[in-house]
Amino acid sequence: MTPYVKRREGMLYYKIIEEMILSFAPSGNTFIDVGNGGTDVITYGTYSRRIVVDPSSLPEREGVETIKGKWVTVPLPVEKADLVTCCQTLEHIRDYAPFVKRLFSVGTTVLISVPYKWSKGASKGHIHDPIDEDKLEKMTGRVPYISSIVREPEGPQRMICLY
Repeated sequence: MTPYVKRREGMLYYKIIEEMILSFAPSGNTFIDVGNGGTDVITYGTYSRRIVVDPSSLPEREGVETIKGKWVTVPLPVEKADLVTCCQTLEHIRDYAPFVKRLFSVGTTVLISVPYKWSKGASKGHIHDPIDEDKLEKMTGRVPYISSIVREPEGPQRMICLY
């Protein structure tokens, strides 16, 4: 378990992400998780092929293909995926337009989570904070068909959107 994953163990928003996946995209052929960071998101649902794309080196996981590279440019072994998730990553991407375009061109269903209304400069590497519903709609060019604001006990809020 990476330190990133250890710090997030038991977070409520992962439970909500899992519930959304199980309710709206529970199974299929291919699931891609972008910017996974070693989390368990890629294990949710029933998919015959699971692919993680991350710019960092991640530990190998049984039943998961790990591709090291930048989402916008990395070659993928598939053209389409039933589900593409991107959790707590978009706020780090300076040129988000091609990143988002690829999420939606590859994914039939797309789930995005972002920090919700975090103060600018509160988290190192968050280029786009604060993000709210209007800002995410401008970033994605879409309105989600379901969204949820999740507040961690004694912690920050995150917005999870399913498209």
